[in-house]
Amino acid sequence: MVPLYKKLGYCSLFLNDNLNAIKYFKKIPAINKEYEILILLSIISFNLGKRELSLNYISRFAKFFKTVHTTKQIGIFIHDMLVLLGEIKFSKYIKLIQENNFENKNILLYQISYFGIGFGFYDLPKQILMDISKKSKSLLLKSKCSEAIGIMYSNLDNYDLAIKFYKEAVEIDNRNFLAYRYLASCYMNTFDYINSKKYIDIAYNTALSNNCLPSDLSEIDLYRSKIESLFRHVLNYKKIKSDIAQKIFFTSERTYFDYINKIELFNLYDASSIITNYAKGLEIILNDVLTPLIHPYVKRRISNKKNQPVSKDFEKKFNNIVNNKTISLGTWSRIIIDIYKSNIKKDLQQIRDLLNTKYDKNALFKIKVASEFI
Repeated sequence: MVPLYKKLGYCSLFLNDNLNAIKYFKKIPAINKEYEILILLSIISFNLGKRELSLNYISRFAKFFKTVHTTKQIGIFIHDMLVLLGEIKFSKYIKLIQENNFENKNILLYQISYFGIGFGFYDLPKQILMDISKKSKSLLLKSKCSEAIGIMYSNLDNYDLAIKFYKEAVEIDNRNFLAYRYLASCYMNTFDYINSKKYIDIAYNTALSNNCLPSDLSEIDLYRSKIESLFRHVLNYKKIKSDIAQKIFFTSERTYFDYINKIELFNLYDASSIITNYAKGLEIILNDVLTPLIHPYVKRRISNKKNQPVSKDFEKKFNNIVNNKTISLGTWSRIIIDIYKSNIKKDLQQIRDLLNTKYDKNALFKIKVASEFI
């Protein structure tokens, strides 16, 4: 009879027949074991204005929370809570819980806030979590509250604040392997693969040493493999000094991953912008590191060409410098080839000597290969 009463209760609930919903749910035997029903009875009672009865049911529901570990099943119940109450009543319902003391109250509030953030409720859950963190004596619970706030900021793409709260979480309790895992995710989203790899390794080792659930360990290990692959094959933007080049490569990388996903789905996607952006980024970097070495000499030679003529080839190669423009990758490739030819003219020999003050032949030929590759 339990499934029948449950179905009748749900039907009445969705028909907005709260009184019959309560009647059917109450007919379910061993009601203390049906915590799904307890939360529904609490919400219905609250909607009917029966605050004491609502509190009684939710306090009985809270007894099932012996740990801060979240599950999909709990998430479904809390989703029902949010849907059935609505945002305004949800705030009043939370206030009712906060004003009363019962077993596992703070863990219940944490779970509601955690899933509330997942369903797009931010302001109130953040306030609840910060309040719990201040009052709770449990380091684990305080740590999980900071982690949940970090998740909120990650959802909002505010990775700086997300990182701040994830780091706060592991400072409070360094056993919180999920906070380390989310740190790795934040750094990956900002293309800092060195820190991403660092924190996913810590997450895995911490999870392993704290006997976490096999499903959590498996997920972290899978994510670690993904980061290790990226670490081997993509750029680390923190090494690039030019802010403009960083932004260009950042855009290119995102476009590339978008391209990979779409090519698998549709097999149609224009990837030309990826190549163009990578080329422009490298061009800017070369302008920052190579051009300053030869700029004074080139400017002096071309400006003084009436008194001391320069070849058309020299002027063609380096005229962009005089006009404060970048030299194209193709031109850099030709310059590097020409300066190492035998019997070169004095001007090109001077360019070679100036470039060699910081970069030897091997380094310059690597630049040539990179320029031609793109």
